[in-house]
Amino acid sequence: MNVTEEHIERFFQDKCNADEVEIIVAYLNDHPEIIEKYLGEEDWNGYSTSTRIHPIVSEKMLSVIRKSTYSKGKNRLWARYVAAAAILVMVAFGVKYLVNTNDAEKTNEIANVPAVKVSPVLKVIKNNSKSKNRILLKDGSVVVLEPMSELSYYEPFESDKRRLYLKGKAQFKVVKDSSKPFTVYSNEISTTALGTEFKVTAFENQDIISVKLFEGKVVIRQADNNKKKWGKDYYLFPGDEFYFDRRTQSAKFVSNNQPKAVEKVNKKVEGKNDATNWFMFNNQNLAQVFDQLSAIYNVKIDYAAADLKNMNFIGKIEKTDSIETILNDIALLNNLSVVKNESGFSIRKK
Repeated sequence: MNVTEEHIERFFQDKCNADEVEIIVAYLNDHPEIIEKYLGEEDWNGYSTSTRIHPIVSEKMLSVIRKSTYSKGKNRLWARYVAAAAILVMVAFGVKYLVNTNDAEKTNEIANVPAVKVSPVLKVIKNNSKSKNRILLKDGSVVVLEPMSELSYYEPFESDKRRLYLKGKAQFKVVKDSSKPFTVYSNEISTTALGTEFKVTAFENQDIISVKLFEGKVVIRQADNNKKKWGKDYYLFPGDEFYFDRRTQSAKFVSNNQPKAVEKVNKKVEGKNDATNWFMFNNQNLAQVFDQLSAIYNVKIDYAAADLKNMNFIGKIEKTDSIETILNDIALLNNLSVVKNESGFSIRKK
């Protein structure tokens, strides 16, 4: 639509439809000097509005003013144009305004701006690469999506729950929110947590679904209530594992809570633990974790202590895993980078 003088006049007379308003607002924002024709000196000097401006409008006005103001050469005329742009934003948001302060009744009148309702959008993330994909959710939770896996969820989450759907394998580091449980649906099972770290494996072409818990507490339930009940709810604690056979519809719970957390590691301790093929870290600072892994695998791990501030790790380490795999998994969950060099590994904050 080519904006004409007639369109602008109809705009200021509030006779435009929503589509026309959007086009004209954009046009006037690009040509604020045109507004001078329609608002006189008396109107500008007397401009006023209620202080009860909706936060959405206030923020939008501030944004427009910041973008429209020059750092040098400001003058009164340009200030008018800035204010005009702000008024246009108010119009676009459906706010009634008045430029004549002599009318006390209208000056105190301002429309209530309804809360902006954002319609949830289904996000589908497929990892068809050969490397793991780190996903940061809006609530601050982190998902490490394995190759050949798919994660889907609605954004924003519902007001009282966080629901995600997994095909494949992923590790979840969940931000605690007792008012909004975090549930991962993977075929026949659902895994619910309030604030924890766990890994789910649920490939569609495999019979076994597994859940490994590293931190916190989760409950595993049957996802489809229309199917025949396959058993009780299972509560997992750090170190526990759960397996579900889709073919036989049977569940298996394995508790691995016996070994103590690794606190100090040296060759002597490592020798005593040769009978086991894994060990646990229990909420230790990452600097300590890297030092201990360095001793266990006899490799140099270089890091900056400041980069690891307030970062802890709870997790089960398989001795059969390579040190590079372990470091990359920890780095993905904490937004760190791992670089392999001749002397060992270097870890830095991204």
